Amino acid sequence: GEPRPRPPLTTQASIEEWLADPEGGARLRHAAGAAPILADAELRRVIGNFPLGRLAAFPAMGITDEVLRKLGLTS
Repeated sequence: GEPRPRPPLTTQASIEEWLADPEGGARLRHAAGAAPILADAELRRVIGNFPLGRLAAFPAMGITDEVLRKLGLTS
């Protein structure tokens, strides 16, 4: 059968879901640059299932409100 379409990437999608999507992963890497969560595989293993929007509450992770704006997820 045909592959199931992926749900849209929103602030509720996890960082793992964003990175698993070729277009979403590229957009996230471009918007977040050298964000610690993107550079640290162990950190992603621990909290990679957190929704992207929730990670914005932890600026040290590198997923900030500005990153969400660049992704077109907030105004």
